[in-house]
Amino acid sequence: YNNYRNFVLLIFYVMLGCWYGACMLAWDFCDMMRKYATLHGFKLMGPQYGTGFLDLPPPWTLLKDYRKTGRIDDDVILRAVFPFLLFVSICMFVFFLDHMRSIAKGYTTLEKKTRPGNAVNPFDLGATKNFERVFGCSLINMTIPFPTRTK
Repeated sequence: YNNYRNFVLLIFYVMLGCWYGACMLAWDFCDMMRKYATLHGFKLMGPQYGTGFLDLPPPWTLLKDYRKTGRIDDDVILRAVFPFLLFVSICMFVFFLDHMRSIAKGYTTLEKKTRPGNAVNPFDLGATKNFERVFGCSLINMTIPFPTRTK
């Protein structure tokens, strides 16, 4: 179960990192979008590039600006990174919950997809024992992605 444990921990840490990044950028993003909407009004297609509400420039424009000035505008980076982090964190959260439910029921991903819903799972030991089989008994070792011995 160490591979599965490490995979679930990877999902958890990616989700946690994306939530952290989104939380750190949320206030600046909301403040910037509020100023942007006050200045240009709310337009579904942005006033400058016409690429949607975020009004992100096309990649070739970003490259041309970077070659000319040696940097990309902070507002453009914020308008691109915050929604991306938020989207990835939500997707990882759903993915993480699905795997937690599978662990609690004692299924692997393959068994979950191929076994009929009403079939009895012979490997299900109860949610607590299933989590101990995958993550181990120690709370400290449970969150560290190093190999551990499980019962």
